[in-house]
Amino acid sequence: KSYGTGYRSWLQLFNTLMVQDVQSSELLARFGIAQQVAVVGDSRFDRVYEAAQQPRSVEKVELFAANVSVFVAGSTWPADEERLLPIFRELPKGWKAILVPHEIHEQNIVHWLHLFSAEEIVRYTAETTLEHLQKARIMIVDSVGLLLAIYRYASLVYVGGGFGVGIHNTLEPATFSLPITFGPHFTAFREALDLIDRGAALTLATQEDFREELLQLMHDAAQRAKMGSIARDYVLANIGASQRIIKLLERSIE
Repeated sequence: KSYGTGYRSWLQLFNTLMVQDVQSSELLARFGIAQQVAVVGDSRFDRVYEAAQQPRSVEKVELFAANVSVFVAGSTWPADEERLLPIFRELPKGWKAILVPHEIHEQNIVHWLHLFSAEEIVRYTAETTLEHLQKARIMIVDSVGLLLAIYRYASLVYVGGGFGVGIHNTLEPATFSLPITFGPHFTAFREALDLIDRGAALTLATQEDFREELLQLMHDAAQRAKMGSIARDYVLANIGASQRIIKLLERSIE
């Protein structure tokens, strides 16, 4: 990004500028703004880490997910879902899937319910029986605010948005030690790049990618564990920004 003289003069009025990473600090330094810059990190890591320490229980999901491995597709859009549908139909034995659309439209919910038999799929908000929850292989979540809590029941995750303007939050599944997959539009997100570079995440571009990579991971518990451990370590290595920000603020008012 190019900063004009006016922006530089304005930024120089601050006693301290807190930035997330060294690259941002170096960018400011190129424009003569260096002495008052502090690299503090990204407080989003703290938020997701704290949330994972006391995960919320979701009883219906817990009953659905008991004694099986669960593939969670979160914050999905139609472009994600059309690529995921064959995977949902081809789940290996011992696997179930949970779809959590980014936007809850009744038409889309009903569409998914009609793609499978009544015994195969369950709607989160529908009245159902314990037997149905145990036998169903797919759950579609038609309620907002549950995705972070649902990740605690997952064994593998797909994060939606990668066939649109960009992927959604990858730090939430990372903090639960989960292997992560997503579509090709991710390069604007530093954490997604980092997770791929470290081997904690995979990007899926074609239908063949979806089938090969996801089904392979479902059959490879060791690889899932390795990717999930790397994802968790990445979050742990980046927590602490909130405390650094607080200390700098306290110092500024002493």
